[in-house]
Amino acid sequence: MIGSICSKYDSVIYGRVLSTSTSISDVYLGERQFDPWFEELNRRGATLFVHPTFTKASQALLIGLNPSVLEFMFDTTRMIANMVATGAKKRFPNIKIISTHGGGTIPYLVNRLQILEHTFGVATGRLELSAKEVREGIASFYYDLTAATSEAQLGAILKLVPASQLVMGLDFPLMPKSTFAPAIADIGRYPAFNEADFQGLSYGNAGRLYPTLKARIERNSDHKGSGSTSAAEGTQRARRGSP
Repeated sequence: MIGSICSKYDSVIYGRVLSTSTSISDVYLGERQFDPWFEELNRRGATLFVHPTFTKASQALLIGLNPSVLEFMFDTTRMIANMVATGAKKRFPNIKIISTHGGGTIPYLVNRLQILEHTFGVATGRLELSAKEVREGIASFYYDLTAATSEAQLGAILKLVPASQLVMGLDFPLMPKSTFAPAIADIGRYPAFNEADFQGLSYGNAGRLYPTLKARIERNSDHKGSGSTSAAEGTQRARRGSP
């Protein structure tokens, strides 16, 4: 297993990205059985993209809706909470984890987690964390903004992390192209974003997370003579709210 992970991580140089799901065989990330995997990723300072799925238990709770409508949000929330509550996020601080969809409901529930963990206590294998430790753990993630660009969502996320920990996401090809322009427009008109934020969301933040891939793209762009122009156009389009 570890050898396969190393091979996949090393292949990022060829344009592939290391990703996993929030749970595997109904076991959420953060449990000790994943420690050997996380130890290797931590050693390498890896970036890990984590996408939600749905467990067997959740299938009876879908209320007739596709899992992506509601369950993905709560599934992401459970993964983040478990990573923090088990101490896994703190044990492996060098892994840069990107949580999709704006972290699910986490930006809205972080204060509740800070308060109620002490009110009701924690189960075996979970840490007694201070309110500060809870917030710091959740704020150590990076957040993808797929279907999370409304003013309310952005406002909640930005109270948790700076814009430098956000990456733009459109979920292509699963999301239809018709959703792209509205999402970009939301970013472009959000009043709290400045020029540096637009640049970061356009390409800068992702480039810092994937420096090898960034260098490869820049080499190709320089070869075609369009690198700097494309970057500038991306920022201007975000500001105008156009695709």
